[in-house]
Amino acid sequence: MKNVMEFLSYNESPAVFDTYTACMSEHGIADNAGSRHAELAVQSRMSPVFVHDPRRGDTLAERFVLDGNPDIGKDWTTTTLAYVDADGQAQLKEIPFTPADFAVHEGRFKKHFRPADADANLVPVPEYIDLNETERHGKMPFIWSTDDDRRLIKLAVSPAIVELTEERRRNWRMLEYLGGLHVDRMQEDHRRELEQWQHKYAQADTQRESSIDAIARGMAELAAGSDATASQSVVPLDAITMGASVGAMPEAGPKAGDAPLVRITEADMPKCTNCKTCYQDLRELFEKTTIMVDGEPKEVSRVIPGVLDKIELTPELIRTAARVATDCDAEIIRFQQPTTG
Repeated sequence: MKNVMEFLSYNESPAVFDTYTACMSEHGIADNAGSRHAELAVQSRMSPVFVHDPRRGDTLAERFVLDGNPDIGKDWTTTTLAYVDADGQAQLKEIPFTPADFAVHEGRFKKHFRPADADANLVPVPEYIDLNETERHGKMPFIWSTDDDRRLIKLAVSPAIVELTEERRRNWRMLEYLGGLHVDRMQEDHRRELEQWQHKYAQADTQRESSIDAIARGMAELAAGSDATASQSVVPLDAITMGASVGAMPEAGPKAGDAPLVRITEADMPKCTNCKTCYQDLRELFEKTTIMVDGEPKEVSRVIPGVLDKIELTPELIRTAARVATDCDAEIIRFQQPTTG
């Protein structure tokens, strides 16, 4: 809807808006499933969302935006398959969500799937497409699905579905390239390398301090053994000005207090309406997941596990987190203003 409103308000030159629209009878889906399958088309990379807006900047990477797609930077997002185990208990299985997993839910692709032979050398489709022709010999690609009784099964897929999955992955990677993701990855690699060197420097600095302490203790022991007073022979280390060789302390910045920046408690997760506000507007901190509520699977949002220990709390991210917490439909996101120190 954000893209629609921007498109409608743009009148400086011709513009094109293209949207995925299902034809229920042709696609073989229920009459009320169009909107849901359009969402699945985005999530599976069948029809990704992207915007090219010349007003955004001078470079293609600035103009080309992939906001609205899940897990940007990865080939596939994940989905959760709900099934019933051998004891009749409802269970959840997390799987990569590929175009093959999208296709199995539409009647037009029905002929491309069949129950997999139990004795076949089965390989999941996302792994199969990474194999070369020689490595694929004797192997059968498959996807996970459920039967009419919601039992977990494996479905073999046709070569056409394999080709579809490969082509859609190439398309998605091309879109990521146009959006400058390769530059982001290079910067991320550089950041990691810089952190590694900083860690090595810190270790070396600590070892040097330990060596200085050991030398000082040895000098004190030597002075004591020669009947010299400690005050004449030993200078306290904290009185020595180490200067720039030790390195300056980094400037103080925002850091979390006792409470995390944002959180959604487990008790509040069933209240989530999946309005998408958090994981679409702040995908650095939030992600979609599936939980069981009263024996039924439900899509909800959560804070990415462990992300707050790794991410840098920039002022912009903090402001966005505060806004997202306010915009949450279910009012279940707790925001903690970080302290400065």
